[in-house]
Amino acid sequence: MSRKSAIVIGAGIVGLSTAFSLSEDGIAVTVVDRDPPGDKASFGNAAGIAVTEVVPASVPGLAWKVPGWLLDPLGPLAVRPAHLLNLLPWLWRFARAGQHSEVERIGTALAALNARVYDDLLPMLEAIGCAGEIHRKGALTVYETEAGFQRDADEWAFKRKHGIEVNVLTADEARALEPALGPIVVRGVLTPQWSHINDPKLLVDRLRTWLEANRAVSIVTGEVNRLFIDNGRPWVVLNNQKTLSADCAVVAAGAWSGALARLLGDRVLLESERDIIPPCPRPA
Repeated sequence: MSRKSAIVIGAGIVGLSTAFSLSEDGIAVTVVDRDPPGDKASFGNAAGIAVTEVVPASVPGLAWKVPGWLLDPLGPLAVRPAHLLNLLPWLWRFARAGQHSEVERIGTALAALNARVYDDLLPMLEAIGCAGEIHRKGALTVYETEAGFQRDADEWAFKRKHGIEVNVLTADEARALEPALGPIVVRGVLTPQWSHINDPKLLVDRLRTWLEANRAVSIVTGEVNRLFIDNGRPWVVLNNQKTLSADCAVVAAGAWSGALARLLGDRVLLESERDIIPPCPRPA
C-alpha cells in the first residue's frame, strides 16, 4: 500500500505545525514557500499562545464604529482609499458576524479549538528540543479607571462562560505581579492559561530544520502560480514551472491564503490585519 502524501503551502508556524502533525501520522509531506527561511509574520509576531482569546473580533455594535475610525487620523483603523471598495464585502460580512447568535457560535468554536492547544503544542515543542521556550505565566490586563473595567465586564463574562479562567485583581495585587505598574492602575485581570514563546524566529527555524532532518519533510522554494483539482487530486504549479501533486493539500499561507483559495473557486473573505498586501499572481 503506497504512502499517502500531502502538500502544505506556507512555511510559517501554522504550515510547519501542520507538516509536523501530518508527518507524525506517516504522511509524506512537501512544504512549499517562496522563501522558506525568510523573515515572515511567524518570525516577528508577539509570540503569544492566546488560548484565552475566544471572543470574536466582531461583536455587537463594533461595525458602527468603523466610519468614525476611518475619519479619525489617530484611530485604530486605516485603509488605503484605493482598496476601500474591495474591502466593502469584507466589512459587510464582518458586521454580520457581530450579531449575537454569530458571536456565540464563533466563540464556542474558538473555545473548542483552543482547549486542545497545549495537548498538541507541548509534545511538538518537546520533540524538537524547544520545551524550554514556552512560559506559562498568564496575561495581565490592567485598567486605569473602574469605568473601563466595567465596560469590559461582558467580555470577561463571555470568556468565563467558555471555560477561560479569569481572575479579577485589585490594584495592589496587579502591582505585586508586575511591580513596574504605577499608581494610575486601579484594577487588573489575570488570565493564567495564556503563555508565550521566547523567540518565535528560533522556534520556526528549529521546527523547519527538524522536520527536514527527522521526518524527511521536503521544503520546496517557489511561489504558487496555479492551484487546481484534477481527478480528485490537488495540483500546485510554481513560478519556476515545477508541478507538484499529492493526495491532499493544505493552504497555510497567512494573508495570501484568500487569494490562493480563490484559485480553487473558494471565495474566502480574508484580509491582512496589519497591511494590505498585493494578491498572488493570477494563472496564465
